[in-house]
Amino acid sequence: MIIRSLRGTEGKVVVPGLGAVVATFSDWTLRREENGRAGPRWSLHAALSYRNESLLKNESLTKKFICVLSKEQKFEFCSYDRLVVEGITLFAEGVNQCE
Repeated sequence: MIIRSLRGTEGKVVVPGLGAVVATFSDWTLRREENGRAGPRWSLHAALSYRNESLLKNESLTKKFICVLSKEQKFEFCSYDRLVVEGITLFAEGVNQCE
């Protein structure tokens, strides 16, 4: 069985180097996008409930996305290809799970 998307209602963006939460989101969707031989890619779409605009958009800071599916299960993503923040909408393309 191939999972095409996951949805949740809790998550956050942290900057590990600062130990700071720079955004929280109240609704998120993780979508699988086929990418030929390179394997699947994932994109994260989230509705932000809090954001520190300057830290969130600072490209020199390393960010980690934490998406909570349940109390027992969460997904952590440590890298991405592209991040777009417009108003309360966050879109991260090409997110990769932490190892």
